[in-house]
Amino acid sequence: FLKFSASRFGLGGPPAAAGEWAFSVPSGAGWRGVKARHEALHVHGKRVVIDTRVGDTLVRETPWFERAGELNVFTRTIEVSTVAGGLTHRLLTQPGAAPILRDEKDFSLATLEKDGRVTAVARRGGLNVTLKANEGSVDLSIPGGKSAQRVKLLIWSGPRARLAEFEKYAAAASAPEDLATLSKPGPARWLPALTNAGQVGFPTDGFAVDTLTAPYTNPWKALLFCSGVDFFRDGSAAVSTIHGDVWRVSGLDDKLRAVTWKRYATGLFQPLGLRVVNDRVHVLGRDQITVLHDDNGDGEADRYENFCNLIETSTGGHDFVTCLEQDAAGNFYYVDPIGVHRISADGRTTEMLATGFRNPNGLGVSREGVI
Repeated sequence: FLKFSASRFGLGGPPAAAGEWAFSVPSGAGWRGVKARHEALHVHGKRVVIDTRVGDTLVRETPWFERAGELNVFTRTIEVSTVAGGLTHRLLTQPGAAPILRDEKDFSLATLEKDGRVTAVARRGGLNVTLKANEGSVDLSIPGGKSAQRVKLLIWSGPRARLAEFEKYAAAASAPEDLATLSKPGPARWLPALTNAGQVGFPTDGFAVDTLTAPYTNPWKALLFCSGVDFFRDGSAAVSTIHGDVWRVSGLDDKLRAVTWKRYATGLFQPLGLRVVNDRVHVLGRDQITVLHDDNGDGEADRYENFCNLIETSTGGHDFVTCLEQDAAGNFYYVDPIGVHRISADGRTTEMLATGFRNPNGLGVSREGVI
């Protein structure tokens, strides 16, 4: 679905879509008139559940894809807790498209049509949850109340002649999934762990360099351009790679005869800084600082927590965010082409300390906060 730049093993620019655009969604969280903050991703096999705090309401969602004969159908299952005053979510936009809406108790169908192409949204489930079709957009309206709501949305785009086929499929679609189950850790995915031997360095003048061999040949064809390292209390290491992985490396003893590399997390946005704090990996990407949680203790991260997403970023080929450091007070520091930044220990505020750098890639911070 994506084409990556041939420059720098895909790092030279943003990926491009390799297929046709089915529809577009608004930039931002899409929740109308209320602040929203992404909180975490839960990984369960091939499925991901997204946690978003919308005002005081926790919203959980899992996206998926279904084949209905020759139709490509995108799905979104959304689950909300107690809602005060109701919520409205803009699902998609198509400027200039004419809307049509059919709303029933357990099933709704909203369509936008333009130049002979129809984009349709169907709703299954959700007590009193409704679709609203406006000129050029479709919204989801969730009423206020104390009971949780769960709704499944099916989204399709194609020629009007096939709309009836989609409608028939959507009307018989399965009920919304229980996202509480999908939010629990699933089985380990990155098996087996990979073991090789390191090389103990010969000391010269009191100094020696030990060598670890990264598993460049691995079942997932993951590239290993290592970009950050720190250590857990048991002496094992967390190692990030710029293409988006974190590996846990164990067996780091005085012999290095059996060094084991276990893929711990993946899908991060070009991480170039890593710190282990209280035995939890904090990894710095171009989008945010992510805390990785292994909730079931199987050696893989199950929950990717948004610790701080106040980083200003772009898809520019040189707009890298690097060098995660921490002082004794728990504040974090990083450097990018904008300048040197400090993030508070709770991840909720940031300040810029210096500017005027060009492609910086080196930063040190003392325990007292001296840079």
